[in-house]
Amino acid sequence: MKSKKGFELSVNMIVVMVLGITILGIGISIFYNAFNKTIEMRENVDSQNQRQLEALLDDGSPVVLPFSSKEGERGSYVDFNLGINNELLAEFDFKVNVTYAYFTANPTFDVIFENERDCDSQCGPLYNENSFTLQHNEHKYFPIRIIIPKKGVPSGQYFFNVDVVYDNSTIDETPYGSKQVISILVK
Repeated sequence: MKSKKGFELSVNMIVVMVLGITILGIGISIFYNAFNKTIEMRENVDSQNQRQLEALLDDGSPVVLPFSSKEGERGSYVDFNLGINNELLAEFDFKVNVTYAYFTANPTFDVIFENERDCDSQCGPLYNENSFTLQHNEHKYFPIRIIIPKKGVPSGQYFFNVDVVYDNSTIDETPYGSKQVISILVK
């Protein structure tokens, strides 16, 4: 009789283990599918943003920033999309500069952009893309990511200037298009 009880206990344990592994596999599959759907949705939004930028640039705007105000939380980031169209009658070198719209002597909001430069002691450009060349009527799109630090950033609205300049042979950097202003509401 003892061997029969031991055998029943072993079978029950094997059944529980098989059910546990099956449930774990189903859970991983559901998580994997949800993760893939999220990535697919993000790619669709990015392509929609690019189509919107393209439509705005085709309307004749030299510099466009469709969404200039967004919310963000400490420890996260906020993405802005910038579009540039060379409406000059020749090929030129362009550059994008992002600076604080206004600041005190020691800004409390330390912002880091995609190229991981932050505000230096003089608070010069925060984001200074290397120059790039655009042919006449050529478009270029820029994702500008602002990373909000986890600590030391009080809640409030923060403003930044986005300036596009081009290299003119007579003047080093000539402003191109209108100055864009982006704002982030930190919760």
